[in-house]
Amino acid sequence: MHQLSGLNEKRFFIECIADRDDEDSFDFLTQAIRKETDVRLIKSLLKAMTEFKSNKFAPYISDFLYSDDKELVALAVEALGACSTDLAIDAIINRAGADTSLDKLIVKTLKKIASEKTLSALVEFLGSNISSLRNGARQALAELKEVSIPHLLDTLKSKNSNLVIAALEAGIQDYLHKPFNKSGIEMVLKRYLK
Repeated sequence: MHQLSGLNEKRFFIECIADRDDEDSFDFLTQAIRKETDVRLIKSLLKAMTEFKSNKFAPYISDFLYSDDKELVALAVEALGACSTDLAIDAIINRAGADTSLDKLIVKTLKKIASEKTLSALVEFLGSNISSLRNGARQALAELKEVSIPHLLDTLKSKNSNLVIAALEAGIQDYLHKPFNKSGIEMVLKRYLK
């Protein structure tokens, strides 16, 4: 077999592998990401894994969330977002709160997934002391509209008044104004008539 020598040649090979959707490609990418030390090739591998979208990649990607290279960390977040497994989502959520620009990407990634788990995390971020998480979550939940309402309504039961206010700002008030939304209005009344 011909040994790949140049960086560009290796990158091209990685791109070609990402276009295939088979077990051999998966095996190649997982072996390569474990052995590769060149950051440029690791970035290419993470991009390929993002395109491949296999939920099996999460364990191989998570460690890159803690790299000193910000671009590598961002690529790892995107690759984990493409995995969309509980393990991948937990890894993304656990990385939140360390860097403003990374927090924005994390919120964007969680919004894109829009699963029960990611919506719950976004609602939790509403109560964060970190403004990039709090404000990003508020905006993401408002943009998700009806999808986020059940999770936002649950916050009305919280003793954390800042969380309740943030949830209202994220879109509950629009939902409460819709006709025949008796249960939502009852929850607000119970909260404030205690």
